[in-house]
Amino acid sequence: RAVRSHFSERVRIAVVPDYVGNWFSAAGGRPGVVVISGGGSVAYGRNAAGQESRVGGWGHLLGDEGSGYWIGLEAARAALRSSAGVIPLTTLERAVWASLEVADSGELTQRVYSGAVTDRDLALLVPVVEREAAGGDEAARGILDRAAGHLFALVRAAVARLGPLPVYPSGGAFRVEGLRERFERLASGAGLEVRLAREGSDPMDGLLIIARHGPAYVVGG
Repeated sequence: RAVRSHFSERVRIAVVPDYVGNWFSAAGGRPGVVVISGGGSVAYGRNAAGQESRVGGWGHLLGDEGSGYWIGLEAARAALRSSAGVIPLTTLERAVWASLEVADSGELTQRVYSGAVTDRDLALLVPVVEREAAGGDEAARGILDRAAGHLFALVRAAVARLGPLPVYPSGGAFRVEGLRERFERLASGAGLEVRLAREGSDPMDGLLIIARHGPAYVVGG
């Protein structure tokens, strides 16, 4: 209604989620599934018949497993459990304290619940988890393993509805080599083709193209 108030009735308005633009930009509008791991996690795709499927994208209270935020949150949880002796000592403990600039578990919990540590701050822990995993830390490795598994589950559900399609990993968390490699192994093991997003692709570009051609626009092939 707010947008409509600025335009005449003759102007067609379509509101689409940002993951649609991400899909269009990554796949060029061709049949495929984009799986996004950033602040949240979601898989979205369309097949040659124009059928679409969205799996995930339920927000951090109900979902977003495998997202950058989730990975960071799991790292903070592991650090707290390690500090308390609930799990074996993990190098994530000191790494999380240093990255979030806290002295100990008490300060971490205070800063998280006061809002001083934001969702974005937690998502920025993804490279920290990658570094510790590469160094052999079992807790960090487990977090990346579970994250890849969650993201693959989203893709598997989308493909079950749409049929076998190329898969395009997207989002900031996939810039982490350890997560991307784990995901690619799972997808390849299921017979799915993992492709790189088009070079220089930007979700905003996808939304602009959709706006130009209409929300049902799909390039054949």
